[in-house]
Amino acid sequence: MQHHISRTMLAAACAGTALLYGFSLAGTAAAADQATLTLNAAQGSTLAGHTFGVYRIGGYHDAVSSGEAIASFGVRGTTASNAWAQDAIDNYNQAEAEDIDIPLGYDAAGAVASLADTGSAMQIRGIAKALAESSRRPAAAKTVTGSGIQAVVTVEEGYYLVVDSQGAPMLIGTKIDGRSLNGTELGVATVKSKSITVDKRIGADTSSLKDHGSYTVGSVVTQTITTSVPNGKLGGALAWKITDTPSGLVYVKGTLDAELRDGTNVTDLLDAYDSAGAAVPGDESLKDASGARTDPDLTVPEGGFVIDAKRLMAAHPNRQVTLTYQARITTVKASNVAAVTTVFADGTDSTPVRDEDESTSTAYGFDLDKTSFDDPSLKVNGAGFKIFDQDRGQWLSYALSTGQWSDARDQASATEFVTGDTTHDGTVDSRDDAAKAGNLRFDGLGAGTYLIQETTAPEGYSSYDIAIPSLTVTITENGAVTFEGKDLPDLSVDDGDGSVTVANIASLTDLPQTGGAWSALPWILAALAVGGIGLAVVKTGGIIRRGYTRR
Repeated sequence: MQHHISRTMLAAACAGTALLYGFSLAGTAAAADQATLTLNAAQGSTLAGHTFGVYRIGGYHDAVSSGEAIASFGVRGTTASNAWAQDAIDNYNQAEAEDIDIPLGYDAAGAVASLADTGSAMQIRGIAKALAESSRRPAAAKTVTGSGIQAVVTVEEGYYLVVDSQGAPMLIGTKIDGRSLNGTELGVATVKSKSITVDKRIGADTSSLKDHGSYTVGSVVTQTITTSVPNGKLGGALAWKITDTPSGLVYVKGTLDAELRDGTNVTDLLDAYDSAGAAVPGDESLKDASGARTDPDLTVPEGGFVIDAKRLMAAHPNRQVTLTYQARITTVKASNVAAVTTVFADGTDSTPVRDEDESTSTAYGFDLDKTSFDDPSLKVNGAGFKIFDQDRGQWLSYALSTGQWSDARDQASATEFVTGDTTHDGTVDSRDDAAKAGNLRFDGLGAGTYLIQETTAPEGYSSYDIAIPSLTVTITENGAVTFEGKDLPDLSVDDGDGSVTVANIASLTDLPQTGGAWSALPWILAALAVGGIGLAVVKTGGIIRRGYTRR
């Protein structure tokens, strides 16, 4: 009898499952010609590590043409392949309630192929697994080691089982006389890999992404998760979730964006849960061979999120997707683990496969010790400093309660740090730690270059801005800290251990010894004297100011 399948039905089945089907019909099989099977990796993945065994189930016969395409065809097995197919059908039927029957006029190989038209998704997955595990499986027609993104296997025309060492077994048919089935391409399939990979990155923005970075505590960073969308069609993935678990970071809600490699935005296909402690339901019907759930309920981690990406999996299988979002750094050492869990069909059972990747951030700090230019052993309290991020052009404020930095409106509103003020209340008194006299500690700064500007001179030292030192601090990604004097450079000494000593002068007469432009002070004073203007030298502390007297 003749068994036909409509173009619409088979096109939908092939596109949805990557299984290409044949049908067993009465008649005489034609001599087999050479053809190819093309196995492609999913976008963003490779075939490295995969070994493919290609097993011939049967040959084509009674193909019916429709213009330049094939309208229908039959599949018939050999004695050996039919024994193999029959064994697989028997094993499947013994294990499952939904039997696979052999229609009248079909042999066992043709019955396997006919499941495209008459079988359920469970039957198709189950028979592929049963064929792969059957003790009657014949020798492979070809064995291919995967590499790159594509493998092309030359075989006789026919219908095949492809067993993937790293993925689900696939049923696939070659082209027939170089032609496909009514517009549905035969002989090509995307490998249903059961291995998954995820790449987690962090950066100041999307142009500076890396595995590890150094970012200031309180700053907002960009993070990405890149992975391949699993094949959610027949014989492939059944569930797909992405979990973001941060430590020392907090997801900025509403910033999640997802794009395929070609730029297609697929954010609306993600079901995101970002309320800490919220339950994310799994599919209770998905279980392994022992009956244990393979898609359990999940709980949203503190500061992170869980994404159920099943709708994306159904709409765009085998594509590479990148999730981009922002997070705020809250601690000196921060890390973020992105975990992708996919539940794959394993015949009529299922198996979960998980991969994860981590991005990290480390912030650093340094000590500043204030001394006297005249007596370097003297630890000087009461000097005020502010910090300017030169890379971003921002004065910084600091919240002691959270340890986080933020951008100040201007220098006036930036946080002033006072040497010896260990309680950070703006004054030095008996409540402060005397062992930290003259000391300041700056913590939680990311890699970059900063200006440290003295803004208040300590009591007893010149408060004119021409007598006030400043310096630059450079912090590298690996935490190396170096210092360079800027204004009055000889007053700032890099101690070589991640700390710096900064001196103050008590009198402007010390300026020629401090380095920089002020070594020419005698000539400057002479010029001012000729002009009738003198500098009023003040040795008491206070806010930086200029003082002029008119003669």
